[in-house]
Amino acid sequence: MYSERAQYTYDALGICDNPCSPDLLSEVYSAATGFEILPQELIRAAERASALEKLLNFREGFTRKDDIIPAVYLQNMQIPIKAGDGDRYLTDWFGNRLTREDIEEMIDNYYEEKGWDARNGLPTKKKLIELGLEEYVGILKEA
Repeated sequence: MYSERAQYTYDALGICDNPCSPDLLSEVYSAATGFEILPQELIRAAERASALEKLLNFREGFTRKDDIIPAVYLQNMQIPIKAGDGDRYLTDWFGNRLTREDIEEMIDNYYEEKGWDARNGLPTKKKLIELGLEEYVGILKEA
């Protein structure tokens, strides 16, 4: 979650990926714009951008079924990579071979960690209100 929030923060600020701390980013933003912003506020703004992007994509017809990992990343679930010490398959951190069901469960867990609905891949009403985006709650009724 941290790297995603960092990426959205960089994108919102219009800067390239740069391993800067939120403290430094908020300091630079404040110096450049004259508007004081706390690091937490900057991260929250990035989270709002992520939620709005998802809602806009949903409005344009994208659904949870479109949230897939590209096949090229998953190809060695079935086809091993030849390594010096033998065949290697796609595994988790502990070396357990992954299945498509495992990947789907990871995507569900990702949404739940964000406070989104894993069934439809959208921010929940509670999350939208928490982010100050209550005016967009109506979009969820279409899901």
